[in-house]
Amino acid sequence: MTDMQVPAISSAPESHQPFRRISVGSLALYGGFVVRKASALILAAIMTRFIGLAGFGLYCLVLVLMEFAARLSVFGSDVLIVKAISTQNPDGERYAANALAWRGLASVSLCLVLVGGVAWLKGPSPVSYAAAIMGLGMIAQVCGDTYLSVIQGLERVHLAGYVQMFCHTVGLILAVAAVWCGMGLVGVAVAYTLRAVVLLIGGALLCRILKHPVGMSFNPRVIGLMLRRGAPIAGGRVLTVVYLGSGIVAMEHFHGAEAAGIFGGAMKIFEGCAALGMLTAVSAFPTLSRLRTECTDSLRRVVNLLIRIITWIGVPLCVLLGLNAERLLMLLFGEAFAGQGTVLVILAAAIPFSFGYVLIERLAYAADDQKRVMLIRAVGTTMSILLLLAAARSLGPVGAALAYLGAEMSMLSLLLPRLPTYSPGVLFARTALPGGIASVVALTIALSVSLPGWLSSVAFLGVFGSLYLVCWGLPRLGAIRCVKTGTRE
Repeated sequence: MTDMQVPAISSAPESHQPFRRISVGSLALYGGFVVRKASALILAAIMTRFIGLAGFGLYCLVLVLMEFAARLSVFGSDVLIVKAISTQNPDGERYAANALAWRGLASVSLCLVLVGGVAWLKGPSPVSYAAAIMGLGMIAQVCGDTYLSVIQGLERVHLAGYVQMFCHTVGLILAVAAVWCGMGLVGVAVAYTLRAVVLLIGGALLCRILKHPVGMSFNPRVIGLMLRRGAPIAGGRVLTVVYLGSGIVAMEHFHGAEAAGIFGGAMKIFEGCAALGMLTAVSAFPTLSRLRTECTDSLRRVVNLLIRIITWIGVPLCVLLGLNAERLLMLLFGEAFAGQGTVLVILAAAIPFSFGYVLIERLAYAADDQKRVMLIRAVGTTMSILLLLAAARSLGPVGAALAYLGAEMSMLSLLLPRLPTYSPGVLFARTALPGGIASVVALTIALSVSLPGWLSSVAFLGVFGSLYLVCWGLPRLGAIRCVKTGTRE
């Protein structure tokens, strides 16, 4: 056996280990996402039937307030904890302990403000009682997420995904039981809080099982450092909320509630698909952070592999949504969406750009470049609002979709030049090109056949799958065969 054969055999398990962790973690997070979304849909259907549309609307209002308070309480500390623990930074445990104290203090303070505001506006009423109960759940949720950040930092992302799946399932069962027993809005609020308590207890126990228990510490210097480093991350997340919500506000202002509903339905599908890229990036983040400090060559290989994956998934997903946009909208939201497929087609075109951006965004967090991310998100949000003002009035939902597509493209183009700094040796365009070309070729062939309905999607998938095997699948199988036999081609 020659000298060149030894690295091929010895390095193979090491090079595949990061991807194996990322893939398992991503699948678990996908499962948690599906369970969460399915639970929300089932609960919405049951609440509107048994409590009424008004009761469900009040629940959504309180839920939005609590989610906003949770984002402010976390203040970007989850990214700092994951990065510090994954890189075995001694500050990791201190960050987690002080984040637990900070989150508890911040969430309690915000809870008192929000609950007091609701009670002042609504007086003694079911919605006030529900807000008070859900406030307790928000506190437990924020503190429980601290333990999940520690688990992710230990590169046990799949365990965090399993905990989330279990908790959302428990929450759905409790909420349905509360509605079925006639407990109304207050019963659903109790179920929300109990789910968060289960998450808190489960996260704490799992950290202890993994021999990384998290105590509570209050060190003003450490907390101040975390707040300064987490401020750009928190700012970027607030901008994301504004970015995603501005289109619906603009539609309602310029064209009324119907246009807002049309755009909102298309955005729900877009956000669900774009979340796959975000969850993959979240799953990869602890591994990327560790490899950046340990081995830049391994980091380059993993990043190249992730770029291929998001291309071979994101581009065909964009095409499939485009081919079935109107049918999918009508299937999910009814006949009112007939003739509105163009909105979803344009939003679908933004999915590959969103996938690429969230991956590089996590690489920027690993490189402590979160200020640049916030600035680019600010540019994207500003551009989106300007494009909305220019196009939404005249083009309606189509103009709003074009504004989002332009913003996603601009944010990726602004962050992409930094990729060689975050991961030296990575060539984004060359790595992503084969998947893009395969999708274009498969789409051209599928459209030229002129098949009716869903059959065009089947034709696209058949051609695309064949090109995938030729371009990537078979070469990888050949490489694995060479590793097993100890030879190189």
